[in-house]
Amino acid sequence: MGIGLVPGDGAGRGDHQAVVRVDDDLHVRRAAVPLNFPLQGRSSSFLLEIDLSTEQLARIREKVAGYWPAVEMSTADYFPYVVFVVKDLVRRNELTRLFRQLQVEQQEMVRTY
Repeated sequence: MGIGLVPGDGAGRGDHQAVVRVDDDLHVRRAAVPLNFPLQGRSSSFLLEIDLSTEQLARIREKVAGYWPAVEMSTADYFPYVVFVVKDLVRRNELTRLFRQLQVEQQEMVRTY
């Protein structure tokens, strides 16, 4: 499995998409969600993971590891945060503990809410 950023829809919004290679025959596109702050003259984007507590922590670790090659290959000034949105505090704590076990650079790219 691998993930890489490709240009967005060409609408000039500076968005990106992550192409997730699930296996040799299937690719899933995840759009980086743009977030604009016009009063501050800046914008950002993030990759959104909706966590319903159905995946094992080992699978979550694999997902995060899959984003890392895209970070290393990116020529952009920044890589979008990978944001995990969870449904309860217990799961948030599980993911937080999991992410603390990652390398420092990888920890910086993930957020849990």
